[in-house]
Amino acid sequence: MLTFEPITQEYQLQQALTVYQANQAYFDLTQEVPTASSVRRDLATRPDGISATRKLFALIREGKEVRGVLDILHGYPDAKTDYIGLLLIAEHHQGWGTKVVQQLVADAQKRGVQVLTLAVLVNNPNARGFWQAMAFTAFGDATAQINGRPFAVQLMRREL
Repeated sequence: MLTFEPITQEYQLQQALTVYQANQAYFDLTQEVPTASSVRRDLATRPDGISATRKLFALIREGKEVRGVLDILHGYPDAKTDYIGLLLIAEHHQGWGTKVVQQLVADAQKRGVQVLTLAVLVNNPNARGFWQAMAFTAFGDATAQINGRPFAVQLMRREL
């Protein structure tokens, strides 16, 4: 079983950085070089008016092994919706992403959440294909600010 371990210690931040560095293709799309500062920024960033208690920025673990990093907002933008802000998997094409989404869906359903939403970079067709395979559908387009730069994103959702 996977666990979502909140990142609260420096050693966890360094483990998250290792996952970030394993996803250089994503960071190439966002024109970033992953650093400890970028992990700290992602840990701290949340929409205005959203309390820290509604944000989970976590290592994804299977036992002691780190499988990825998850950033999710519970009850955003409304009480019946959770927003997946970031999902990075350490080892691609091993089924970990699918397992994480299955667990997120099960956990959300237990809490009475009705919808999972996310935004995927338009210039990231691999990620869009993954989310479509996980039963997410497009419902709009927007512009997201990533590291101070605007990027076109496709908004996606999955009804639970």
